[in-house]
Amino acid sequence: MRPTAQTPRPAADLPGVPVADISGTGPGDAPVQQAMDLMREHGPVFGRRLYGRDTLFVGDLDLVAELADEQRFAKHIGPGLENVREFAADGLFTAYNDEPNWAKAHDILMPAFALGSMRTYHPVMLKVARRLIASWDRDARAGQPVDVPGDMTRMTLDTIGLAGFGYDFGSFERAEPHPFVESMVRCLEWSMTRLARVPGQD
Repeated sequence: MRPTAQTPRPAADLPGVPVADISGTGPGDAPVQQAMDLMREHGPVFGRRLYGRDTLFVGDLDLVAELADEQRFAKHIGPGLENVREFAADGLFTAYNDEPNWAKAHDILMPAFALGSMRTYHPVMLKVARRLIASWDRDARAGQPVDVPGDMTRMTLDTIGLAGFGYDFGSFERAEPHPFVESMVRCLEWSMTRLARVPGQD
């Protein structure tokens, strides 16, 4: 696949940037926490190598703001989003900047992210958050553990469904997950799991 932006240089080629090779352990069950631990060890900029593929991590506010400068940098479709393209095709997050569907999705969604529109989402977000807390309260009374990562995904999809499309998945009121939510979660898990596989053993 063609890169959207200039092909990133390997982290090892960037002077002064430490590289943490996690090929021996993989990203584990908590990749974000692992990256945060590596940042505490190596500083706010480091490269993480997994099976010869480098990913640059930046955790400094000023540097992140600089990297978000659209006049100098373009969106890059990395390996994770390449996997998502397998089932989501060329949408807003997965399309290359020069693909027609990127511009279409961007133009359709821009009004939804205007300040006035964002203010109307608060009641919906509050409604979904209250449903989440109520489900946790039910589980606590029953002595059942809660699936925090799974519930965060369900909360996100419920919020997008209600705020963006007026559709209620009702994830916290149903015994079985909505088929769309179940499929989306399964696909996203597949795309993340595929990242951690040893090349050639997929």
